[in-house]
Amino acid sequence: MRFAAGLLVVLVATAHASPLPPFGGVRGFSFVSDAEGWACGDPGVLLHTSDGGLTWDPQEPGSGDAFGAIQVLADGRRGWVLGMSRSMIHTIDGGAHWTKLAQHSEQLVSLQLLADGRRGWASGYAGAILHTRDGGLTWAPQPSGTKRLVAMVRMLDDGRRGWAVGGGGLVLHTTDGGVAWVPQPSGATVDLHAVQVLADGQRAWIAGDRGTVLVTGDGGATWTPGRTDTGGDLLALQVLADGRRGWAVGTEGAIRHTTDGGFTWTRQPSGTEQRLFAIHVRPDGNRGWIGAWALLLVTTDGGTTWSRRATVRGSGSH
Repeated sequence: MRFAAGLLVVLVATAHASPLPPFGGVRGFSFVSDAEGWACGDPGVLLHTSDGGLTWDPQEPGSGDAFGAIQVLADGRRGWVLGMSRSMIHTIDGGAHWTKLAQHSEQLVSLQLLADGRRGWASGYAGAILHTRDGGLTWAPQPSGTKRLVAMVRMLDDGRRGWAVGGGGLVLHTTDGGVAWVPQPSGATVDLHAVQVLADGQRAWIAGDRGTVLVTGDGGATWTPGRTDTGGDLLALQVLADGRRGWAVGTEGAIRHTTDGGFTWTRQPSGTEQRLFAIHVRPDGNRGWIGAWALLLVTTDGGTTWSRRATVRGSGSH
C-alpha cells in the first residue's frame, strides 16, 4: 500500500495510542536540524517533516521499493535513499523530486555519504562494500575479505578511517578509505547490525543479536561487552556526542538506554512487541523517534515515555 497525494501523518500530543496509517515499516531517519528530517521504509515509504516531527508529509519516491536507509546532507537539499531491491534514488531539492540512480548488482542494506556529497560507502550481502566518488552515480567494489553480510559501514569525516560490522561477529576497520579492510577481533559470534563512531575515532559502539552491545575507547583495538539484560536482537543504536547517553532498539519492542557510555543499559518501556528498526534522538537527548512496522514511537523526555501517537488526515485513499 502507498500514501496518496495530500495524505498527512500527524503526531498528536496525547499519551493514548491512536490509529496508525498502514504504511508498512519505518527503517531509517535522517535529520538535518531540530525541525527538518526525513524517514524511509516500506513499501515505498518516504516521509518529510519541517516542524520537528509534529507532522510528516509523504514525498513521492517514484518507486514502490522497500527503502532500508536514507541520508540527507546538512544543506537539506541533497539526499539519497537505498532500496532493498538493488535500487537507489537521489534528490537535489530536498525531496521535491527524486530520481533513480543506476541499478546495482549487489543487494545493499547500508548507506553513508560524506559531507562533500561525493564520497560514500554502501554495504550488503555476500561481503559487499561499495565506494562512490561522484555522489552515487557510479560505485566500485572494495575488498572486504568476507562473504558474510556487511550490515553497516560508518566512516569518519576524513574519509579514511571507518568500521564495518556484520554476520558472525564481523568487525572490519580501515585507515585508507577502504582500500584495505582489516578484521578486528570483537569477541562476538552473533550477527552484528549497527555501529556508531564518534568524531574522535576512538569511542565506538556496536549492537547485535542476543542483546549484544560492544564498546571501545581505543579505536577498536579492544571491544568490551555492555550489559543490556535482554536476550533479544538489537538492530539499531545511537549514542549522543557526549559519549555517555545512548539508546539501542530491536526485537520484541526492546528499548535500552545508557547513561555511562554503553557499559550498562536499562530498559525503557515501548508499549509494543513490534520489531523496532531505527532510532533517532536529537542532540538535546529529549526528543526522539523510533521506526517500527506500521508505527512511529515518539518521546519528548529522553525515552522515559515512548508513545504511539500517529493519526492520519488528508484526502485520498491509501
